[in-house]
Amino acid sequence: MARKMSRRNKMTRRVKKSMKRSMKKLKDSISSSSRKMSKRLKRSMKNMTRSSKKTKRVKGKKGKKKMNAFMIAKEKARLNDEPEFQYNGKTYRQKTTKTGMVIYAAK
Repeated sequence: MARKMSRRNKMTRRVKKSMKRSMKKLKDSISSSSRKMSKRLKRSMKNMTRSSKKTKRVKGKKGKKKMNAFMIAKEKARLNDEPEFQYNGKTYRQKTTKTGMVIYAAK
């Protein structure tokens, strides 16, 4: 059994709805201006913190790390396509993997 809404109840609902709408509009207008203000504040705070930071001097680029003796010997053999090379009394022979990659392995 549906109940009929009284006139007074209808009016209060309408008033509440319109109040809600007007409050939302007010909030939106305030929030956009407050966003702008907060952005300005953040910028000014950044500028203040930047000036207080110490600047660290950056040294020049160091370049690549030097290769060790084994890698130098292996690279030389690989570039000249040698079947084997000697390092530290061991012989390293050229082998091909399943995928076709050429590697050097100890005898």
